[in-house]
Amino acid sequence: MVAYQKTKELAVGETQILELEIADKMLASYDDTGVTGFTDAFVLESGTYQLVIGNSVLADLLAGEFEFSETILIEQCQKACIEEENGSNILKERILQQLPEEIPTTGDKGLQLSDVKEGKCSMETFIAQLSDKELSDLTHGEGGMGSSLGPAGNAGAFGGITEELRAKGIPAVITADGPAGLRLRRFTTLLPNGTSIACTWNDELVE
Repeated sequence: MVAYQKTKELAVGETQILELEIADKMLASYDDTGVTGFTDAFVLESGTYQLVIGNSVLADLLAGEFEFSETILIEQCQKACIEEENGSNILKERILQQLPEEIPTTGDKGLQLSDVKEGKCSMETFIAQLSDKELSDLTHGEGGMGSSLGPAGNAGAFGGITEELRAKGIPAVITADGPAGLRLRRFTTLLPNGTSIACTWNDELVE
């Protein structure tokens, strides 16, 4: 399936015209061998493509077809974890090669995270204030469940988990128990699972 739409609630005999848009990548296939001329890439291979429409695979109709005379590159990717003999695709080396430029440390300039939002400073300038420990603290959560930074029954916190980070306006983000819904000790909001949500065929309702 590459596209779908849901009609409004139709009265007897009423019709509605729907437009279906298909992104190129929805028709593409992934080539990891280079047989199409593009290695590690999503491609639209040359040939004829048929579009069928219906309310199930048992009740579909040929709605049209189109042809590509040549193979088209949609997205060039690269290997992530495969180790080759020359070592050029080892994950560690790829990460080191693509690290961003280091931001020089300036020390605390009194800037707040809200200053970035308000356009008073750049994110890079704000980050330059942070010590190595503060940067490290931003990469992990506080620890176990029941953080004192949030309501009782929470599943932990991340972000502003230290006084130093909170002093710079970085809030503590409180997490909840996802599969069980937004479950805190006193209240629970159960959310439909993915299958139930998909059965609505209704993007607006899901959002």
